[in-house]
Amino acid sequence: MNERLPLFDHWWLAAVLRNWLCIALAGSFACWAENALAYAIAILVIGTRQHALVVLQHDGTHYHISRSKRLNNLAMDILTAWPLGFSSSGYRRYHFAHHRFLGREGDPELETYGRFPRKWSAQANVCRLLFSDLIGFGVGELLGLWSDIMRSRDPEARVERYIEIVGMLLWPAAMSALLVAFGDWGLFGRVAALWYVSLFTSFVAVFRLRAYTEHIGSEWTHRLQKPLLWQRLLYLPENTWLHWEHHTWPGIPLRRLKSRTIRLAMPARTAPIRDHVPSQPT
Repeated sequence: MNERLPLFDHWWLAAVLRNWLCIALAGSFACWAENALAYAIAILVIGTRQHALVVLQHDGTHYHISRSKRLNNLAMDILTAWPLGFSSSGYRRYHFAHHRFLGREGDPELETYGRFPRKWSAQANVCRLLFSDLIGFGVGELLGLWSDIMRSRDPEARVERYIEIVGMLLWPAAMSALLVAFGDWGLFGRVAALWYVSLFTSFVAVFRLRAYTEHIGSEWTHRLQKPLLWQRLLYLPENTWLHWEHHTWPGIPLRRLKSRTIRLAMPARTAPIRDHVPSQPT
């Protein structure tokens, strides 16, 4: 089930810019206040918005940003993937395999999470894991996921691989140059610290919370009721809580799934669906 997209999804762009604005405001507040509490608040806000950018990048993975494949990939890379330092093409292959082999041999998420079985089980102490993530103990899992995504890239697509590496290097270099040009080296250091400390702490924490709502403890995918506002703000942004619906209708952008679900009035399924193939542009 795939809907015709406009040349560019302006809702997606507005959502991305809204999250970038939150990141900028949080960082500016911390740099202005210059106290521990302000930095802690900024790290929490920035990490949750980094996670929201990853969710929005997922729309580009399914080619939901634009009916032009090149424009879709360019917007996804510049605004979401490259700032967070990961390969969108590798993630696409990783994620499509997850859709195709969900919950069985061949699902790359099983391999990624299988390295830390005690952390990725239904019996895990989520509160303890949340605390450990917030103090940086989840960085090994993040680096493992990053490695899996990089290894998933198409070995034959040499030009694409080269462009991605250049983009992932140029993005932080360009931002660093801007900060130094309009500020000073001290500002650059504070902003860089906020970005990467957030990525390795609060981002990992909310990523784990969201991932636990998807497949952990389920043979296929959990179906959720609409979360409370604080949950949507903290770890289930941009309709990512509609994960059952996403696996059922991968050809529909997340923002349209709620209305489609209500319109079809589909009951919760009692048996897993194993044969969904992620949508690509026609």
